[in-house]
Amino acid sequence: MPSAEKLVDQMLAMLLDMNDSDRAFLEFKSKDEVALLINNFGGLSTLETEAMTSVTLSQLENGYSIKPCRIFVSMFETSLNAPGFSITLCNLTGIANSAELSMSEILTLLDSPTSAPAWPKNGYAYAENAEKASSSEKKSQVASRSEKSASDQGPKVDPKTIERALRQACNAAIEAEPDITKYDIVMGDGDCGDAVVGMCSGILSKLDSGLCSSGSLFEILDAVEESVEEIGGSLGAIIGITVAAFIANLRQQCASDSSSTMSAKLAGTSAGAALENLKTYTGAR
Repeated sequence: MPSAEKLVDQMLAMLLDMNDSDRAFLEFKSKDEVALLINNFGGLSTLETEAMTSVTLSQLENGYSIKPCRIFVSMFETSLNAPGFSITLCNLTGIANSAELSMSEILTLLDSPTSAPAWPKNGYAYAENAEKASSSEKKSQVASRSEKSASDQGPKVDPKTIERALRQACNAAIEAEPDITKYDIVMGDGDCGDAVVGMCSGILSKLDSGLCSSGSLFEILDAVEESVEEIGGSLGAIIGITVAAFIANLRQQCASDSSSTMSAKLAGTSAGAALENLKTYTGAR
C-alpha cells in the first residue's frame, strides 16, 4: 500500500495533469479560485480523513500553486463503509466566467444555508461571505425572477405543437428503456434506463399540469431542465449540461435579436453550441 503522500500525489495527477489525454478535460490555473471536496466512503476515521485533507492541501499548494478558497470534508456519498476517500476539485473561476457571474455571487451561492444533512459548513476558514445571503436578499431575488419581461420569456411557440413533440420524445425514450438498461448492464451499473424513465415521467407529469399552455418557450425549457436535474447520476449531468447550454445559447440569440421567432435554424444553432459545450466536459464523441 502506498503512503498517504504517494496516494494523494497520484490522485491529484489524475485531476490536474494536462498531459494526460484521457483525463485532461479541465485546466486549473494558479490564480483560479478553487473549491476542494473530500469524500469519506464511510470507513475512514476522523483522524485519517483529516490527515488526508492536510496532505491534499499541502500538495495542492506546493505542487500546483492551488490554495482552495472553500474546503468541504464529510461523508457525502458512502460505499458500504469502505475505508477509502475521493478528491473533487471545482474550478469556481471557470464557473463564474461561463455563467457571467462575479466570484462573490458564486461564493454566496456556494455558502448559502441548506437543510441537506450531509453537507457541512465550510469549516476550514475563508468563509467571510457565508452569511451574506440574507432572507431579504433571497426575497428580492425571488421577486426579480417573478417579474420577468416579455423578452425573458423567449419567442412564443404553439402550445399544442411543443407539447406533442415533448410527449412523443418522452414516450419514445420510455419505450426504449429495456434496451438502454441492457446496454448499461454491459457497460455500466444498469441504472441508466430507470433514470431515463424517471426523467421523462417527470416531464410528462408537468405536461399533464399544463406546462405548455402559456406558449412561453423559456418557461417550458426551464421546467424541462429541472426534470433533468432531478434524476442525478452521470446521465443527469450529461443531459443537464447539454440542456443548460442549449437554453443559454437560445437566450443569447433572442437577446441579440428581440424579433427572433422560433425556427429550425435557431434551434439548430443552439443545439450545435450545446454539443460543442458538452465536448469540453468529456472525451466521448
